[in-house]
Amino acid sequence: MKPAVLFWCLIALAIPVTAQDAGEAYLIPQTVFVGDPGRLALPLGAVPPGAGNVVLDDPGELPAVPGLVISRVELENRRGHRRLIIDFRAFTPGVIELPPIEIASLTFTGLRVTVASILEAEGNALVLSEPAPPLVIPGTMGMIYGTALGIVVFIAGFVLAILRGGPVFRRLRERFRRRYVIRSMGKVLRHLRAALDKDGQGNAPEVLDELSGEFKTFLGLFTGMNCRAMTGEEFLFLPSLTSDPSGPFLRDFFRRCDVLRFGGGEITGGTVTELLDQAGDFIGKMEKYQKTMDAGEPAGSVKPDSGLEKAV
Repeated sequence: MKPAVLFWCLIALAIPVTAQDAGEAYLIPQTVFVGDPGRLALPLGAVPPGAGNVVLDDPGELPAVPGLVISRVELENRRGHRRLIIDFRAFTPGVIELPPIEIASLTFTGLRVTVASILEAEGNALVLSEPAPPLVIPGTMGMIYGTALGIVVFIAGFVLAILRGGPVFRRLRERFRRRYVIRSMGKVLRHLRAALDKDGQGNAPEVLDELSGEFKTFLGLFTGMNCRAMTGEEFLFLPSLTSDPSGPFLRDFFRRCDVLRFGGGEITGGTVTELLDQAGDFIGKMEKYQKTMDAGEPAGSVKPDSGLEKAV
């Protein structure tokens, strides 16, 4: 070899080589996982004259970096081209920068390897499992099933009661209706008495008219008959509403009301107060008689098919 050629070869060998100065480095295999052996190959171009293979495999001569162990470095001449081969084993995932590699008076810097986690094998990224179902308080399922069973039993019992207990429900409904009507009439009488006392009994005619109309309305609601259109004599045909025959009392009561209202005479507060007392006593007897009838005790002549049972 000529001295000039040898001089320029030594100069080239003494200059540091970076990854940018050489070809593009590649991994063998293409994906290196944590803990697996890997190889980084860096093409360097044509082989200089007289250059041969150089191998470094002594651990004392090889560089080291945290998370990566270099086991062998070779400067290979192959088919007229040269390349740098670095065998390594990485123990941390991610991009790891290699330390400067010195071999055959050449220095290689800026080399990097990408190490994949074993959890990323075959493109499967780390995915959290589905959230665990909420913890159930002991006894909750039994309570839920018990409640559902109770609702079903209640609905079934309710339907059975409607189908087979219709008459019973109708009698109970009629009983409560009559008691409600009696109590409502008692409130009406107290309201009329308060109105009579408030004006110093000067509105006795108006109170008497309202008493007659409200009393007949009450009797119509209680018996289911149109009592507002009845005359005094027609009340004799009503079924008895008290333990004693109630027809004579109602006839005399409404006959007296009509005489006072249409007779042209003076209507005094004392007379209206007396009529209010009579109506109140009659309502009290009706309530007592109704309780006796509801208790099933024999009382009077009211029959199950009377007008009371037909009231709506």
